[in-house]
Amino acid sequence: MNYDSQKAKEYGIDLKVALGIHPTNIIKSPESIYKKLYEYVENDSMIAIGEIGLENLNSEEKKIFKKQLELANENNTPVIIHTPRKNKLYVLKEIKSIVLETIDPKLVVIDHIKLNVIDEIFE
Repeated sequence: MNYDSQKAKEYGIDLKVALGIHPTNIIKSPESIYKKLYEYVENDSMIAIGEIGLENLNSEEKKIFKKQLELANENNTPVIIHTPRKNKLYVLKEIKSIVLETIDPKLVVIDHIKLNVIDEIFE
């Protein structure tokens, strides 16, 4: 991560990094990634956790999503939340429910929103 930031600086770019477990890349044992995320957050090596979220609404996906939200909330770190292409409104309602019980909403940025579901965000 430092290599990319240094390389970008050579070209006058102030590169900022967000890292997280994307819902389409769920793994069975994410503990080592959580550990690294904690390290990066504590060292201010990244500006956000993301892109995280839900895609298929399975239990493992929800568990990993919630854990990353908890990590962000504990460290006052913003999150970038993915919303799926399919069943966007249905999944967005589940995302909203988990977010409101897990993290300060002021730390949340929701990506891939379309006009037909934007009202769900502001309710």
